Amino acid sequence: MATAAAETNHLAALSHIPGASNDGTLPALDSSMLPPELASMLANVIPPSTTTTTDRFDIIPLKGYVIKTALTRAAAAYPAGMKLFVNMTHSPYVPAPPPASDDEIRKVVSGETPTSEGGKPVWRVPMSLSSLRDDLDKNGRPCIVCDALIHSDVLFKGEHDADFQSFLIELALAFVEQKHATEVSRDLTVPKMRSKGDPASHSIYRPKRAGIAGLTKQVPEYRLKRVLKDGGGALRISVQMPLLYSADKVALDVEPGRLELDHAMYGLSMALDPVVDVDSGRCDAAFDRSTRTLHVYLPYLVPIAL
Repeated sequence: MATAAAETNHLAALSHIPGASNDGTLPALDSSMLPPELASMLANVIPPSTTTTTDRFDIIPLKGYVIKTALTRAAAAYPAGMKLFVNMTHSPYVPAPPPASDDEIRKVVSGETPTSEGGKPVWRVPMSLSSLRDDLDKNGRPCIVCDALIHSDVLFKGEHDADFQSFLIELALAFVEQKHATEVSRDLTVPKMRSKGDPASHSIYRPKRAGIAGLTKQVPEYRLKRVLKDGGGALRISVQMPLLYSADKVALDVEPGRLELDHAMYGLSMALDPVVDVDSGRCDAAFDRSTRTLHVYLPYLVPIAL
């Protein structure tokens, strides 16, 4: 079975890289000027600066979910009471949090900040935050929007863990308050929308490393199974692509003896069993959004036992 472990591990090793805003800068943080509870929370968001020579990568975030709230203190040209939408976005090319035990992560989520011998937090979430931008709400009234960008695995963990998602939401709002010198209401909702407008491009930095040419596509996991379909037997190939919400931009090519799948985030080339003939001309595919799995069906040319 093919896996995406190589790319994920590579990114995990870069977890000390500072998150950057969409203009490529990381705001300076003077924790002595912050309330203790906010300083503790932000210690889990903003990694320390690095002097390592870095490469810059511009990333278009993938849409996740939206936090709807409002300013309780004016920010720059925006008055208190202005409606605020924070897009929680993700990408596998954002540095992942450093490895940590479940107990260490639970302590962070519960409000503690476990530290290493050097006094640094043992587990942090690299997060990139965009600038505020103007928009209109569904009633045509002015509002403001910004994007919080985190690693895809972090966002997906929150989908199955309500406490962890609440932790991520609080991190994002605390970062908005720190970066934009404002205060944000915790009386919030998470509307049924993946993004308020299109997320802004973010610039992410990683150390220059010999032998690493650039970011590569992930090889998705897949499973093969013989199934009944349309009154006959078929080979079902289930390809897991957790970064996708639809298969609109997935290119699928089935030739005798081979299946090719191509997407900006994924690539798969696999040989089909030459012993069992399938009708590549009658290929069918369906994307299951609940599991983010593409099911490809190849009917058998001759009946076989299932």
